[in-house]
Amino acid sequence: MDALIQVLIIGLANGLIFALVALGYTLVYGIIELINFAHGDVFMLGSMLAYFLIAPTSAGAWGIFPITADTPLPLKIGQILIVLAICMVTMATLNATIERVAYRPLRNAPKLAPLISAIGMSYVLQNIGLVWGGAYQRTIDSVFPSTNLLEPLGITTIAVTPAQVFVGAVTIPLLIARARPVWRSCCTTTTRSTSSGSGSASIRSPPRSWAASGTCRARCSVR
Repeated sequence: MDALIQVLIIGLANGLIFALVALGYTLVYGIIELINFAHGDVFMLGSMLAYFLIAPTSAGAWGIFPITADTPLPLKIGQILIVLAICMVTMATLNATIERVAYRPLRNAPKLAPLISAIGMSYVLQNIGLVWGGAYQRTIDSVFPSTNLLEPLGITTIAVTPAQVFVGAVTIPLLIARARPVWRSCCTTTTRSTSSGSGSASIRSPPRSWAASGTCRARCSVR
């Protein structure tokens, strides 16, 4: 039973990250009915940007906000939040640019055309990553200690690490903040009418292109 609970905890921590990716796919497909193959590649570039900001210069990174396990907790939290904000803004801008350059000109084209464009953009982003970071694995020491937070409670057979708690503390609010406006705010009418087609979207405001571009920015900013 302990092993099952431990696997569930690990799966939940990893699944929250996958849920962010899935939310992005769902939002974009619901708006413009496009399977954005470049979605995961933008996620990759965001991870690489975070690495270059956090990793020390000895690892070949920029070392602007170097974080190690020995960094004081208040400073560590502040630096992580700053890096998250930088990555969110940068990737949202990148994805909005991709939507305007690669997808918007094909809005009224046959569905195969934007699909091919998405695949092509995926290859472009992959090669940007290869040129930027190289074709080898980059690693960084965990910025969180590997202590078991349940050990003070006398539970040693099940482990919950600070990294897993941090993932939940960051990801769950982002999921709620990104999913709630889709169903319970003034954006709901635009989102649903745009998904229904240009006919119903044309009688509502804002326009279809704004909704699609805004969704691309928002779904990428929650990475």
